[in-house]
Amino acid sequence: MPVNKGLQWPTDRLAAALTIDQKQRIMYLGIGNSQKGGIFKSSDHGKSWQLLTRKVKFDRIGVSRPKGRGLIVVDPGDSKIIYAGSYKDGIFKTTDGGITWLRKGLDGKCVSSLLINPANPQIVYASSVIGKERGKDFQGGIFKSSDGGDGWIKIGDMIGDAHQLVMDPTNPNIIYAACGGQGIFKTIDGGNVWVAKNKGLEELMPAKLNLSNIKYVSLTIDPQNPEIIYAGSGERRGQIYKSVNGGDYWVKLTGKRENIYPEGWWIKETNWPGGAGYFANCLLVDPTNSKRIYSAGRSGIWRSDDGGVTWRAKVKGLEATCLHQIAFDPKRPDIFFVGASDWVFLQSGERGKTFERSLKGIGNWDEKEDKNIWEKYRMKNGLCFAIDPRHETSTVYLGGDATEINSGTIFKSTNGGKDWHEANKGLPVAGVTALAIDPANYDTVFAALTEKGLYKTINGGKEWEKVTTGKTDTIFQRKGNLILIHPKSSRVIYILDKGNGVYKTVNGGKDWEIISEDLPQDGIKGMDQFVGGMALDPDNPDIVYVGLRKHGVYKTADGGKKWKKVTPSCIVHGGAMGIDPHDGALYLASVPGVGDEDIGGFTPGIYKSADGGRNWVPIHNDDLLTISLKIICLAIDPHGQGKIYLTTQGNGVIVGEPYEYSSYK
Repeated sequence: MPVNKGLQWPTDRLAAALTIDQKQRIMYLGIGNSQKGGIFKSSDHGKSWQLLTRKVKFDRIGVSRPKGRGLIVVDPGDSKIIYAGSYKDGIFKTTDGGITWLRKGLDGKCVSSLLINPANPQIVYASSVIGKERGKDFQGGIFKSSDGGDGWIKIGDMIGDAHQLVMDPTNPNIIYAACGGQGIFKTIDGGNVWVAKNKGLEELMPAKLNLSNIKYVSLTIDPQNPEIIYAGSGERRGQIYKSVNGGDYWVKLTGKRENIYPEGWWIKETNWPGGAGYFANCLLVDPTNSKRIYSAGRSGIWRSDDGGVTWRAKVKGLEATCLHQIAFDPKRPDIFFVGASDWVFLQSGERGKTFERSLKGIGNWDEKEDKNIWEKYRMKNGLCFAIDPRHETSTVYLGGDATEINSGTIFKSTNGGKDWHEANKGLPVAGVTALAIDPANYDTVFAALTEKGLYKTINGGKEWEKVTTGKTDTIFQRKGNLILIHPKSSRVIYILDKGNGVYKTVNGGKDWEIISEDLPQDGIKGMDQFVGGMALDPDNPDIVYVGLRKHGVYKTADGGKKWKKVTPSCIVHGGAMGIDPHDGALYLASVPGVGDEDIGGFTPGIYKSADGGRNWVPIHNDDLLTISLKIICLAIDPHGQGKIYLTTQGNGVIVGEPYEYSSYK
């Protein structure tokens, strides 16, 4: 459940640092943003947040390397004293619990972690990583202050890139440092002398030395036995190592595939711990159970319950699914289908309480028995659906886009998505970005193919032929294109080709005209998979709504001859849309396009118009702004449940009631 009350959108969307004052039970949150950023405070376990300062920025932390660990630390003897390490701006300190903050040196350093000596809180350590921006290099290393941050000296001259520091809980003079391509270093005298502790770290053995590929970035100490340390690497191959003798020798824990258990986790082996794409960005030992270790990395949370021998994915509730189109089964009210990145196809049960993925006939990386099909035909992303509702178990068409092996195709299922077969005879090799089925003749299906134009089948996918010619031979380069066939006049078809325009036919696809030439062309060309949408009035085929980037929503009542803007200035973007089949209300997802996240005065969210666009009211926007709002598709439950379904880029499916707040005119 999101706990973001008090955080502004979009400036506070990037969490970069989090720490808890164990004495006061207060949480401090650092936000990473190049424009504002800041530090927030919560006294109610994250239910609400209070801004302390915008002075401290964590620019780029949490978005691109370097990652920060322990960037906010509280003096163990005085909760009003807090240090914060920023990216490029050095160290900040408050002595009044966050009311005022002063800069305390190390300007220009990319601070990656901080430590306070609990026996003498005037002694503070900071690590920094190598950074580069706009041609300027930032030098890394380890630094020490003996006067509460007023002055700093560099310690460990041979260390040039330090990602994390950890301190022995029984002896504050013993400190370990994860130093990127240099491996692990240790001091036993508070930082005066540092010794490399790399014996057993296979990636750093002389014959395998490759500093550009292997970086040690994370450390943790067993609080019950400080001689036991764990180290993690990133940058191309994330391994986890363990030492039981204070770093004198390391043993690799993640080198055997038979000891890694994804437990249903979809991600392929290269992103498991020890895989070529894994990043062991953060490690933690359970303070009450020394056998339990957590690793947070590129593919979620992994846990070991036996001291690192075996690892299991623990990601339930963290699945950052990136979804595309959603389509409801017309025969089964509890079922809907979702096209997904990487997962390809998901089918819900109980209106989204459960999901299953059946790709028999398509092939995917975790179905070994489908290996031959996987090699030849596998999709990467399921982008669009068309559904034939004539039978008790619906017939489903699924279009997808390119992979390394296949450049997109159409699959068909005659049993509601359990089994699939190709339905692409006559189609060129290309990604499929939109599908639509003729409601007057369910054997007729239209498909938009990337850079190839519009295709049509009249026999349920047995054969396809190209139907676009001349000016309407559109390219469909972008995801989120739409083909909308009017439900009561199926010879009238509209196509939204994102980036190119809106096309229309009144004779079932024989002849086409472009009807978007009077619309703001920069709004059309600026569309991406989040911005840009279209909806048809279910009773009048001449009434069409089109959403544009930076221009809101336009409406035509004469089939595209004339257009009028129907959204107020607070609705900057026009995105995914849907019309409720029960009451005719129009719903709009107004979310930022790529690069538009910080437009001033823009209030993203869901909006409703019950009068054809004359008046608009926001729907659930206070709830939706607690997540990263990237909505791709908006659909309204056709079975009379009154619910709105949103597919998102990274937040799965969001379901909400159409509850209204205040109106905008």
